[in-house]
Amino acid sequence: MPPAGETLPREATYRVWGNVTSPGAPQAAFNYGGALLSEIHTSGRLRSLHVPRDVALEVRAEVVAGNATYFGIAPIPPTTAEVSSVQLTLARVGNLFPFITYPNGIASVKVGTTVLVKVEFTGPQPDRVQLYADQILIGELSGQRAFYAFAWDTTGLGPATRRLNAVAHDGTSVGRSSEVLVLLVN
Repeated sequence: MPPAGETLPREATYRVWGNVTSPGAPQAAFNYGGALLSEIHTSGRLRSLHVPRDVALEVRAEVVAGNATYFGIAPIPPTTAEVSSVQLTLARVGNLFPFITYPNGIASVKVGTTVLVKVEFTGPQPDRVQLYADQILIGELSGQRAFYAFAWDTTGLGPATRRLNAVAHDGTSVGRSSEVLVLLVN
């Protein structure tokens, strides 16, 4: 759903993507998109996504209409029903909006291993993205990309819950992601 009082043009493009967030479930991701005009059925709904029962997902949607970008994110809890649906409320993105898409939720990782971290964004393309663990800079990438991939070496760290967040810069503005918790274990 677009923000109250706004209508998205039929020629707007969209992208829907996300991943499985259920602990212990096989990791899986989905990503598709196109033009709203050709993808939305007469019911006003996007095509279906088929997933096993009892699997939690996180779904993200981005719609680009001219110079405006709209974004929404929704967790979908596990369901036992045959069919369920979710309605994402879109908000107009005015500034940089980075978010960590992997790992998602509380990941459990052995101390001394390398943790792969994927940062995506919506809104204007950042010039630089930084990754922090417990407010300590652990990586920085420059240049515009579709996404930013970091490798975080946990050698020398003790068992604890660590807080990851990303910061995106575009020269004049800064956007911060929400935190993702990573549990380091022996």
